[in-house]
Amino acid sequence: KASEFKERPLLPDTEVHTADFFFTLPPVYGYFFALDGGTYIQNALLHKPMTYPDFDKDKDMPAHTNVMNLDLDKTVTLVLRSGAGMAHPLHVHGHKFEVLEEISRPKPNCFGGQCELADLDSGFSAPGSELAKRKTRGVLKDVIIVPMFGAAVVRFNTDNPGVWFVSLPLDEHVDSG
Repeated sequence: KASEFKERPLLPDTEVHTADFFFTLPPVYGYFFALDGGTYIQNALLHKPMTYPDFDKDKDMPAHTNVMNLDLDKTVTLVLRSGAGMAHPLHVHGHKFEVLEEISRPKPNCFGGQCELADLDSGFSAPGSELAKRKTRGVLKDVIIVPMFGAAVVRFNTDNPGVWFVSLPLDEHVDSG
């Protein structure tokens, strides 16, 4: 409804982040993620919830976990780039976002896992920093399907404090949490 956008203004302090992912097939099956151009890692499940009062990030956080610390009351633009050969739904827990842009393969001849990730400056209709300032206000969502070898640019406000996950809600992932 229209009133939701009046309550969700674009905040002047806008951050742009990237979350890149791909998966490998057996014998080294797994999903790998990199945040803001960092090293690709396969996230490990925590043995204790981060919300426990005695949670100690130095002792209880596995070394192979991606964490993005976001300040409260900021507008965040997140560029989700897929190196995966199938479309993937991504669910952002605790926040609703608007989709600013979505693209399929960055190059027309990119097949068989040989695709480069979409370039932040030239892979979209405008550079990522400009998309972050776009005034259009779309439908609020909490799940988006990122096309195979494609990308999506989403924007949300960090107005719901807490520890929130971004997950891939596929049946294949049920066994691994």
